[in-house]
Amino acid sequence: MIVPRYWAEARLHEEHAGRSITVWRFGWSDTSQEHAEAVARSRAAEAMERIRRGENLPRRERRVPYGAGEGIPIREEIVQTYGDTVITRNCYGALCLNTPDVLFVDIDLDPRLPAKWYGLSVLFCGLLGVWVGHVTGRVGAGATAFFMVLPVALFVTAWSYQWITRRLNLLERRAINRVRRFAERHPGWHLRLYRAAAGLRLLALHQTFDPLDPVVTELFTAVRADPNYVRMCRMQKCFRARLTPKPWRVGISKHIRPRHGAAWPVDPRFAEARAQWIRRYEYAIAGFGVCALTREFGSHTIHPAAYDVCRLHDTFCRVVENLPLA
Repeated sequence: MIVPRYWAEARLHEEHAGRSITVWRFGWSDTSQEHAEAVARSRAAEAMERIRRGENLPRRERRVPYGAGEGIPIREEIVQTYGDTVITRNCYGALCLNTPDVLFVDIDLDPRLPAKWYGLSVLFCGLLGVWVGHVTGRVGAGATAFFMVLPVALFVTAWSYQWITRRLNLLERRAINRVRRFAERHPGWHLRLYRAAAGLRLLALHQTFDPLDPVVTELFTAVRADPNYVRMCRMQKCFRARLTPKPWRVGISKHIRPRHGAAWPVDPRFAEARAQWIRRYEYAIAGFGVCALTREFGSHTIHPAAYDVCRLHDTFCRVVENLPLA
């Protein structure tokens, strides 16, 4: 796991075999900006040499904060460090814990029904009323059609939310059963299960792990971990857990600047707007937590390093405070 403090980009242009070649490469460092720039120039020169030899390489690397590609570190603001554990601010402004060897698993629970069903139902009634009024030429007819269909729309909405609730409960029970079966097959493991706003989170306490360890893959497969999370763990060679609420779940619709969070370090033009957004965000999340501990599986074995990360995670996520989850 690498989360550098300094970033740079180098551009190299050459004419080779009658064609123009331009490559851009990132460089990074925990030492200094100058070292990051030297790394960028070295990587650009290496890429240019490989392209001259006929390799088909991308000319430019994507500037994204997390999961940019094989070999590209996490490009996020470092907020705090605790030994090997690094807390960063992600692309939408939430804090994330990044650890090289303490195993977290993200399990999504997706009922696959539109969340804005209510608004769509009422919109349908309104459009129907407008259409009827237009066809008949009478506003009253349109209003009558609207109020005749509205109860049906409200019924469909209520049914939809009941369906979502039942579906979520079913998905959660199935997910917990998969965790339980894995724990039964691995009695030496110690797993903590947390309930999040839209899924479950697992934390292993009995030992530390390499993200590429086959037994980690076995766990991911057994509990049906979020595929994107699995891919990112392997690519970045670390485990990750969000520590603070998602902004849109606490009433913040305005995006952090820059909007996509990929331009770290931030352009000075955005510095004050970003600081103001963070202050507003920290105020908004005061009454919310991220996850709540629901149960534990397996043994009572606790690895010291895993325990330290667990305490850090539980404190930031406000696990024991019985708060609404966001």
